[in-house]
Amino acid sequence: MSVDGFRSITTQLAWPRGTLTTAQVAGLRLADSELEAWEFCDRQEAGVRFKPRMLMRVAAALDALEAGQVRYLHDGDPAD
Repeated sequence: MSVDGFRSITTQLAWPRGTLTTAQVAGLRLADSELEAWEFCDRQEAGVRFKPRMLMRVAAALDALEAGQVRYLHDGDPAD
């Protein structure tokens, strides 16, 4: 997609960092103009919002977090 001759870029990031308090959430601010928005979402919502390749990585990270393990991926796929 192009807007005024510039390519539109979407960045999708996920950080499992534990639970934030209501006060911590209220204090979150976007630091600069590179980010237009952020949101919290659960696994089901992530399935709608993330691109398929990134979703594989998010799912693997959540599975590892729930299992208390480390998972190594190569290009988004489990590395043996």
